[in-house]
Amino acid sequence: MRFPLRITQLNRFLLLAAVIASGVGFIPSAQAQDQSRVELRQFDMLGADTGWVLLDQKIFWTSDGGQAWKDVSPTLPSGAVVQDVYFADSEAGWVLFSMPDPAGGARFHLARTADGVTWSTRALPLFTPGEIASYAEKAEMGWFDAQTGWISVKQASGSNFSVGALFVTTDGADTWSRFALPVADTVYFNDPQTGWAVGGPTGDRVFQTDDAGANWQEVSPAKIENAQTTAYVPTTSDGDGLLVTMSVGAVNSLNVYRPDPSGRWSLFAQVTLNAQPGLIGLSILDPQNFTATIPGTDSIVRMADGEPGVLTNQDGQSASIVTLDMISPETGWAKSVESSCATVASLDDSSGTVNCSSTTRLLRTADGGVTWQSVMLPSGALSASHITTFRTDRLTTLNSLSDLGNAQRMVGQGFDKCEIPTLGQLQTWAASSPYKAVNLYIGGSARACDNLALTSNYLNLLSEQGWKFIPTWVGPQAPCTNYFSKMSWDRPTARSQGIAEANLAVDTLAALGLTFPDTTGSVVYYDIEYYGSSDTECRGAVKAFMNGWVSQLHARGNLAGVYASPACDTGLSDFQSIAYVPDVVWIAAWYYNVGSPNNTYDPTASVWDWLGNCMPNTVWADHQRLRQYAGPHNETWGGLTMNIDSNVLDGVVAMSFLPNPPPYLTPTSIPTRPRPVMRSDALTPASVTTQLGVTGGSVPSLSLFDQTGVEDDPAAYLSFQTPSTYYLGYQSFFLPEETQSRLVSTMLLQVNFKGPASQVWTWSIYDWGKNLWVKLGDSIGATPGQWNSLLFRIRSPKRYISPGREIRIQLKSNNANGDAKIDYEALHITYVSVPATPAPVTPVATPKRPGIFSAPTSTLGP
Repeated sequence: MRFPLRITQLNRFLLLAAVIASGVGFIPSAQAQDQSRVELRQFDMLGADTGWVLLDQKIFWTSDGGQAWKDVSPTLPSGAVVQDVYFADSEAGWVLFSMPDPAGGARFHLARTADGVTWSTRALPLFTPGEIASYAEKAEMGWFDAQTGWISVKQASGSNFSVGALFVTTDGADTWSRFALPVADTVYFNDPQTGWAVGGPTGDRVFQTDDAGANWQEVSPAKIENAQTTAYVPTTSDGDGLLVTMSVGAVNSLNVYRPDPSGRWSLFAQVTLNAQPGLIGLSILDPQNFTATIPGTDSIVRMADGEPGVLTNQDGQSASIVTLDMISPETGWAKSVESSCATVASLDDSSGTVNCSSTTRLLRTADGGVTWQSVMLPSGALSASHITTFRTDRLTTLNSLSDLGNAQRMVGQGFDKCEIPTLGQLQTWAASSPYKAVNLYIGGSARACDNLALTSNYLNLLSEQGWKFIPTWVGPQAPCTNYFSKMSWDRPTARSQGIAEANLAVDTLAALGLTFPDTTGSVVYYDIEYYGSSDTECRGAVKAFMNGWVSQLHARGNLAGVYASPACDTGLSDFQSIAYVPDVVWIAAWYYNVGSPNNTYDPTASVWDWLGNCMPNTVWADHQRLRQYAGPHNETWGGLTMNIDSNVLDGVVAMSFLPNPPPYLTPTSIPTRPRPVMRSDALTPASVTTQLGVTGGSVPSLSLFDQTGVEDDPAAYLSFQTPSTYYLGYQSFFLPEETQSRLVSTMLLQVNFKGPASQVWTWSIYDWGKNLWVKLGDSIGATPGQWNSLLFRIRSPKRYISPGREIRIQLKSNNANGDAKIDYEALHITYVSVPATPAPVTPVATPKRPGIFSAPTSTLGP
């Protein structure tokens, strides 16, 4: 079928891995995300009709292709977090889970079944109590038989680091041998001796072991010039091998490597792509066969019997696939994620509202990915809608900070990633994600990513896209840690090192155009990783270093920031009482909500509360906080998947210096020239045309999102009835007169829908050039009898706008066995606008329900 281990191990870093209920300096939080939200965390197709899924903490098994599911979960104690699941067949299975350790970090436990029903559980003595390495970000495992298996644990840290440990057993988990991992992002073993460690901060490093993890050798292929590369776990068998990487940059390509006679990876084939994808869906069957889906495109790259080629998906479903598991070249399952945001911003971009919607599905193919069908999951649809606000203010003078200079206060969300994404990738997320700020690892002796793209011109282009910046310096770490670059134990020396690092950081800020011309006026955050210790000498050295860092940044006219843990034995608790207290802080405090999708975007995240006893709300309280609330994980926005950390901001960020600020940045001036700006709008139907069936209700009711759960107010929605035939009709939307169709860049259809289990309703959009309807999506996966917020991404929107500025959305049922109800329907568009004069900032209208834009009320048309 496949390797001795399941193929999903090869794709593990494409899944939203569970995180342990404690992290290095990351304080567990009870601040709840939406507890009704269910996360498809893991899945494995074992046969044509058999397989399992992990939904939050529950494991479900199917023997009929997903028509019925059986809960086969072990009983877990309160506070447990499932880290990984593996089934060899329908009977032999393992579940790795963790519990918080009262001494700090996590304790690991293993549940095992030999009959698929009865589970036995045992504690695993992997770490000593409170050991730093047990503060873990994620863990994964693999088994070859009942006696032989392995576990890898990645230590929690920022995205600039990748540290972890490997544990191997040959006696059924009675004893474990421990080895260090060269990188800890993804680990996989082909057999008990041959294994791989892949990833690292740059995502392109590949290491191999031939002695069960005792020793590792780097076997990364040669770098591709002028490109960012992501490597995926390779495989070898009987002297043959296969390695796949993805490169984006000057040339975007999927690269296939085979071993040459010397055993080094040699480029075998290179498939050029017409897009800049992030992470891809990849399933390797053996060294001769693999399938890859490219998110955001209809391309499917395959290698069959050693011959690479490209197929075209025919139903548009492959564009949203982020994880793939094939059991043959034709048959497999996939995880599909449709996530997008639309933004309504003020005319000066200083404030706005971001509405986000996400739908996750399990798909199945029987023709190699040419077409896909939805598999109904035990919980039905996996969807969520969120609303986030953002605000920036360059001119605010905070009471605690005398002058923000060229920096500015920002309220909203941002993300950090070791290597800065490409311009194209950031443009996609600028239009489709909830994030408005991005971290910049600008330098330092411990920086792992080259970030060669970072130049002043590059940042100017990102500023035009709307991004604000979190400059970060990764220099020497605490002397009592195991990081390769460490500061001195001697306090005067450590202080001098802090001064030297500050000087280097300011010079780099200036070179990137983030300061005033005299190198003043910016902000930079020093990344100091967790060093929790009772060693007073170690903590004293770090305090001395930080005094040097802060005092020198002040001497050179810049704000001093620090990224650190809020725990009581490290970082921020140490810096509250030093002579030179940092101006602003970036708090490493992740939310761990047991039983919920905790390690991902959270619109309710806050810089306040749940930060431990040593980080009260009274310190750094005057808009001086950023918070990293979710560690490394995959997120998909606008069809682009990237591995990121998530952050919430009520603090200070940097911006590119504009030597001659345009007049629209000065509130007291009256501009003489308009400037093109990106705008967003929510269009609601002007009319409804019914061709078959009956429509009941008032069209203007579609402009207000005011039904949730099982609510049923007939005045609030339109009903689409099928008394004797299936329903067929369409809604007409019209662009505003001042909006040019050629300047529309993105288009999303949002529908608040309720329908019966007996019907499938399909939405399509009319292509005026080809005179045909193009399917957008359907109601498969929606929860019957409840309101579901559905979001459909529309590619190449210009072709769907008529010369008369009309856009038509078709609605069709597959039978006459029930009626559908729609409470809200809107086309969210972004477009380039050239206002005659900039208008004053006006408040964004507040919708009745969170998660939805307010939209102008339509009148019933002809």
